[in-house]
Amino acid sequence: MRLDKQSILSDAQDVRGAAIVKSENSIDLGDTGMVHGFSASAAANGRVPIRRRIGSKGQRFMGQIIRDFIGATSLEVNFVVGTGVDANGVINAGRKLLQTVTLDTVTAGTAIPWPNIPRYLTERYFALEYLPKGAASTGSDSTGGQVTAGFVEDVPDHDF
Repeated sequence: MRLDKQSILSDAQDVRGAAIVKSENSIDLGDTGMVHGFSASAAANGRVPIRRRIGSKGQRFMGQIIRDFIGATSLEVNFVVGTGVDANGVINAGRKLLQTVTLDTVTAGTAIPWPNIPRYLTERYFALEYLPKGAASTGSDSTGGQVTAGFVEDVPDHDF
């Protein structure tokens, strides 16, 4: 596996408290654009412009708790997309929830599974949101935990 800085959503990100914590980064899936020579008449005939795919061939999602969540009993992970981001890369326009995954185990090493997400998207930006649940997660003194998530490139194993 190969990690790329541009495809990391959270890098040892602290997640604590009772409010949703947005991933440090969002991923710009690119402008949908139009194929050169695409015309309005082609659209009328059912042809569509280029759309975005998450997790295309050779890339896959990798998410993991890397420090135990102290005081939390579960962690909700929202997979979201949007049409705009602020100066910090946080989705601030056209936010749409794709799927929520709830982790009942919140210890280091727990993987965040890739949910059933539509293959093609019209929104430009992709991000995650985290929400610790449980008694101590509601207090400001909760130590929370840490998460790393992003897309990795599969590379073949080689024996050297």
